[in-house]
Amino acid sequence: MAVVPGSDFYEFANSLLMENTIKIGIIGTGTHGSRYARHIMNDVPGLELVAISRRSDAGSRQAKEWGVTLYRDWRDLIDDSGIDAAIAVTTPDLNVEIAEACIKTNKPPLAEKPLAVDSVKAQRIVDLFKRAGLPLTVAQTLRYNSTILAFKKEFAGKGILPILNVFWALLHKRKWITANLF
Repeated sequence: MAVVPGSDFYEFANSLLMENTIKIGIIGTGTHGSRYARHIMNDVPGLELVAISRRSDAGSRQAKEWGVTLYRDWRDLIDDSGIDAAIAVTTPDLNVEIAEACIKTNKPPLAEKPLAVDSVKAQRIVDLFKRAGLPLTVAQTLRYNSTILAFKKEFAGKGILPILNVFWALLHKRKWITANLF
């Protein structure tokens, strides 16, 4: 289903996002992590960037420019009770530790691909989240996927919004509900 402006589903999805602002922390705000920050601040209603973690001096400039809290250590970002969910734009060798920290603080993460350095560690992360009952999202670039290319060709110029993949959970009465908008 395409999300078309004015449709009942579009209005419903946007109202859910607006009523349930999700406070996001980003771990790693280099080139790619900065793109996430810009999308959160400019393109996705219902998400609010509240903190970043970056070790380099550029983190101070970014935090000031974006009006967010800077953490030099990503663990402090995860421990911040004012953050609902985290985006990890780091090297995959950190993802198991980040996953464990997110579970301890009940925060669903979006991890940039690849999920882990090998399939054993990736399966460990998936199993941890299954047991915890928390959503886990791995960002995958679908730009060259044949289904996505066919969709773009079919709907080009027809006034339909680009595909929106909102893989974030909406907090409602302390239960996470996964929202996928297509």
